[in-house]
Amino acid sequence: MIYIIFIILALMTSSWDRWLGDYIFYSFPIMMVYIQFSDLKDEIKYIVPFIYTLFYFQFRYDVGFVAIIFYILYVFLNWIFKNKELSFITVTIYSGIFTAFLGYLSYSIISSIITMILIIMLYFLNLRLIINGK
Repeated sequence: MIYIIFIILALMTSSWDRWLGDYIFYSFPIMMVYIQFSDLKDEIKYIVPFIYTLFYFQFRYDVGFVAIIFYILYVFLNWIFKNKELSFITVTIYSGIFTAFLGYLSYSIISSIITMILIIMLYFLNLRLIINGK
């Protein structure tokens, strides 16, 4: 059941980023911060970005070299931040790389800045409470 929920979440996130990510904010970095620093299985942590990569790049650009680079970037960052403690620096770096990559692809600096502001606000509002309240 949890796999179905996260597959639907990945589809909704890719749809949001495809249609409104360039204009408002990207939802993928926000979702990945919550998934990375939660106690989910590693399978879910790799399935969600894989489905996101397939659907976002299939309908927005094409499933090609950029999509492969995006997924390899996720795997590499997941490997680096796997055992890191949640802090402001790690959340900012982890989400900032995805935000910068998506902003570079769509030439949208404003939505990247808005996404980073949202991630910083969410970190101070509830992400610390979720992680420290386990």
